[in-house]
Formats: sequence, C-alpha cells, structure tokens
Amino acid sequence: MANVSPAPGLMLTHKEYQCLKTAQSYRRKLAFVRLIGLHRIIWPDLLHRVKWSSSWWRFSIQLLILVLFWPVIIVLGLFEYLKGLISFPMRLLSSFQYNPSLRSPGEKSLVGIHNAFSVLLDLPRAYYMECMDDWVGILYGQEILLEKSFSRYVADVKVHKTNVAMDQEPLNFNLRSDLAVAREALSIDLGHYLLDGQ
Repeated sequence: MANVSPAPGLMLTHKEYQCLKTAQSYRRKLAFVRLIGLHRIIWPDLLHRVKWSSSWWRFSIQLLILVLFWPVIIVLGLFEYLKGLISFPMRLLSSFQYNPSLRSPGEKSLVGIHNAFSVLLDLPRAYYMECMDDWVGILYGQEILLEKSFSRYVADVKVHKTNVAMDQEPLNFNLRSDLAVAREALSIDLGHYLLDGQ
C-alpha cells in the first residue's frame, strides 16, 4: 500500500496513519473529559493516590487532616481546573498537529509502532489500553482482536504476577510495568503487520 505523509519526513502506511489518528483522538477525548471534570475541584486526582490506613485510629487521623485541609484542597483544585480550562484550546489544537519528534515505525510490529508514536501515548491507563486494542484491530484485523486483545494480555500478566507473589519466588518480573510486558508478549504473538503485503 502507498505511503501516507501527514508531516514532512513522516512516511506511514495507511494503517499506521489510522493508528496515529486513533492516538490523537484519544488525546482529544482526554482533553474534553478533563474540561468537564468539575468533580476534580473538590476531589483532585492527587487524592486518588492516598493510601488509606486499615487501622481505625490512623484512618481517623487521615480523615481529620483531610477535613482540616479541605478549603486549601478546594482552592488548589479550582486553580488546577482554571489552568486546565485556559490550556484547553492549546491541548485540543495540539491533538490535531504532528509532533516534530514523531517518526515512522522502524519495526513493523505493535512494539515498533508504539515506540514511534510514544509521544502521543501519555494517556490514562484505561485510554491507553483502549488505544492499543484499537491498534490491534487496525493493524491485524477485528478477527485477530477478538482472539488477542491487549486488555486480555494485561489481565494475564496481572494473574501471573499474583501467582508469582503467592509462590514467593523472586519478584524481578514485578519490576517491569504490566503494560510493557503485555505489549511485548502480544507483539511477539502477532508478529509483523506487513507480512501479508498490506
């Protein structure tokens, strides 16, 4: 298939170009979700990372600190929301433009295209997994996606990590991101997406 050149020096096949457009659409979706996320004013993303104690007295202290600092949290949340509101037009425009650091995939595999488009993949985990599944469908076909989805590989990696932890074996496997392990395993299983001449 003929190459598509959306930007100078960026030569992509039609399927690679579709993957690029898909990643950009997830960035736009994220920008809109952040724009309408008014709940982040009173419950900023930072609070999702708080590790709540299972001990009742520690939990009570954490809750008391949270209540005492609630006005500060709301002011900071409002500031973050207004900052996001002001930067929304630029985020939206940047999702239509081509980053100068984008390059054509060298290796014609899922890992190769991921490495080439990694500058576009600063997405939340759920969006990232959906994007990878979309890429599998675009590059290898919807039939293959039904058998070998990225989300299924991530679930398998999590199960394996749990089994390793329960067996108390060396946990070197846990040092790597489950997304990276799943991506590499799926890429090996799928092989090159241009082998059929597409």
